[in-house]
Amino acid sequence: MALFGGTGRTGQVLVAQALDQGHQVTALVRSPDRLPIDHPALTKVQMYEADPQLLRADLKAADAVVSVLNGSVRAGSPATTWTRAALSAMAECDIRRLVVTSAAPIPLRGGPAPLSYRLVGAIFRDSHRDLAAMEEVVQGSDVNWTIVRPPRLTNGPRTGRYRREVGGNVPRGLSISRADLAGAILRLIDDPAVARRGVGVAY
Repeated sequence: MALFGGTGRTGQVLVAQALDQGHQVTALVRSPDRLPIDHPALTKVQMYEADPQLLRADLKAADAVVSVLNGSVRAGSPATTWTRAALSAMAECDIRRLVVTSAAPIPLRGGPAPLSYRLVGAIFRDSHRDLAAMEEVVQGSDVNWTIVRPPRLTNGPRTGRYRREVGGNVPRGLSISRADLAGAILRLIDDPAVARRGVGVAY
């Protein structure tokens, strides 16, 4: 699989778990030294520019693309910009599977955000604007996508005891550890039940 966001806190956990499960991982990152993992099945590719032509060579061997990029309008909307470039490169490489992370407080398409998430959405408005735009780009594509929508992330252990809600947010789900989010993402990659659906994951 090809991974965007591998140097972040969720990304590093996801890389480690994917390697433990036998995946070949290509991590496309700005600063390879910020991903302190070395493994024969891990390839680190330094990418400065969201150029589909540059991405094509590094995606062509992947069977799926995963993004755990954080959102930030002030930083040039990385989630939207890189996802749009990835989709273009995926089309050229005939890669059909895409899994991206967003955030539970963002309103589901066609509806308002849950009341309990509105304050959080106001605090993280800059990040969530980028993620909301990214969701629109993904849902407008023709690939086999899944949008994973966790609530507050913690640094807790991997438990495997989380809930998921296909097509919505987990009722009263207030948090999930990055370790359990990573585990959920890896399970969702090969799950046909979540094709072209949003999926809430939380405790």
